Amino acid sequence: VYSSTALFWIGDDSEGDRETWAFLDRRIANVMQFEKAKARARENPLVGPLLSAPGKLFGRVRAPASAPRHGAPR
Repeated sequence: VYSSTALFWIGDDSEGDRETWAFLDRRIANVMQFEKAKARARENPLVGPLLSAPGKLFGRVRAPASAPRHGAPR
């Protein structure tokens, strides 16, 4: 949202950056729609477990042990 708004703002010639503010409002509304859809999906007994599976998988990923990396920049 930040980057797309900044790029939009660069080309905005409207008085007081009015069009940029409208663009930002639309992007925030889009984000809120997406979050509401995710919440509804999580509440669904069929879809909810499917959405939690990637989180469980990635929750098992751990950083490698602290070992010196030969040839790596310091």
